Amino acid sequence: GYDFAIPGNHEYDYGMERFLELAKKLDCGYYSCNFLDKRGKTVLPAYKIMSFGDTKVAFVGVTTPSSLSSSTPTFFQDGNGKYIYSFCEDLTGTKLYKQIQKTVDKVRKQVDYIVLVAHLGVNGSQERWSSVAVAQNVSGVDVIIDGHSHEVNPATIVQDKLGKDVAELICIHSLKEKWHQGYGTLMMRHVLGEMKKAGYVKVVLWVFEKNLRARAFYEKQEFVQAGRRQINEISEIMYLKNLVTDS
Repeated sequence: GYDFAIPGNHEYDYGMERFLELAKKLDCGYYSCNFLDKRGKTVLPAYKIMSFGDTKVAFVGVTTPSSLSSSTPTFFQDGNGKYIYSFCEDLTGTKLYKQIQKTVDKVRKQVDYIVLVAHLGVNGSQERWSSVAVAQNVSGVDVIIDGHSHEVNPATIVQDKLGKDVAELICIHSLKEKWHQGYGTLMMRHVLGEMKKAGYVKVVLWVFEKNLRARAFYEKQEFVQAGRRQINEISEIMYLKNLVTDS
């Protein structure tokens, strides 16, 4: 079954009452930090913390503000046509960024990593509400997993609000006769140290899902799984390591 779900714009196509009725039946629950009622309170839980071994990850839900128009507007209004639900929409995107930042700041000290699970989109979406715009205007987020715009975008590395960079590690290779002698660990420590000195705060890498030896090595180096992509018949896992928390 599912561990985490967020509402997109089409979740509301049969009315708010029906959505809230069905949402209660989903075992893992729906999450959205920017779906608010008329009092400004979140209608659904904003985030969920899950543990993977000793690593804690917060998954934060984000729903596109365009839901107000791409679904049926009257579903978000009272009988007088006044909006009683909001997705932190405005003309600049500022309300959305502030709401997400508020949630991220609240949970940041409780976890090792924060993943935004979003229904925002990139191309074809309102630019101010795209996942790229969110990444550029919010700090403290490690990964964004996004949908909505029906396109393939395997991976994009974006500077966050503070201008902090993410490095991508392409390859560290040790000859087979050097395996199990510590060379790989020494090389990895050296490379990560150089990246940290260069000002990078996070590092990501991709590895074939079936390459269990390499995956075990990266996990031993305290990389954590943060994404997945499928290219034709090839499945790859994205690993992430936060350099600023390492000594």
